[in-house]
Amino acid sequence: MVTAYAVFKGTQTGPGPVDPPTGKAIAADYVYAMEFDGDRIRHMTKIWNDGHSLTALGWA
Repeated sequence: MVTAYAVFKGTQTGPGPVDPPTGKAIAADYVYAMEFDGDRIRHMTKIWNDGHSLTALGWA
């Protein structure tokens, strides 16, 4: 098992689920958990609190 951690950062400035753009920003942690079979990924899961992120952007 291998895990990779990152932070997604963005600001909602263009068309999307909310019109007009909210201008709100997000910095959300996420992790990929990957299982390998040799040198290939056999299974991958993204762990991310999407509800929190969507609320922070003003979409929920």
